[in-house]
Amino acid sequence: MFVRSWLISCLFLLERALLFSQTIDLIPVSLPNWNITVNATDLAGPGGSDFLGYKESAANFVNLGINVTPNNTTWQITVQRVDINWPSFLRLYARGTAPPNGARFTWDWGQNVYGEVTTVAKRICNGIRDRMSGINIQLRVEGISVDNGLSIGNYATTIIYTAIAPYP
Repeated sequence: MFVRSWLISCLFLLERALLFSQTIDLIPVSLPNWNITVNATDLAGPGGSDFLGYKESAANFVNLGINVTPNNTTWQITVQRVDINWPSFLRLYARGTAPPNGARFTWDWGQNVYGEVTTVAKRICNGIRDRMSGINIQLRVEGISVDNGLSIGNYATTIIYTAIAPYP
């Protein structure tokens, strides 16, 4: 049985912005590595079938918090990937799965709506508040198919989350 595995190392990137004694901390509560293995249990049908085509992490796989000084500062979190050995036919997506604890918060792609994570930083959420926790993110990989030219091997990309404050 052939085993295909992917490693998505979730890299925590802490960006500390100092502007008029302002600070911002992106706090990784849970930021684990996601190791995906694709094997016979992922077939869409009997032997000889292709794979289901996607894999999803747990809904709260990534759990972030944020701490901004002073209070009521606008902030945003961006997400991007840095490919290590990532074929172009595999697509990585992220979505916010629940509103975090705190007021004035928005998922840019909509709650429970996947947006593609590319090599260009994209804003995934934003808010106004000094502290917030429970920013939960689910990941999904699509394009897992023999028809795409998927071969046995290890594929990897690193996901970077960046906190920016203030933002216009």
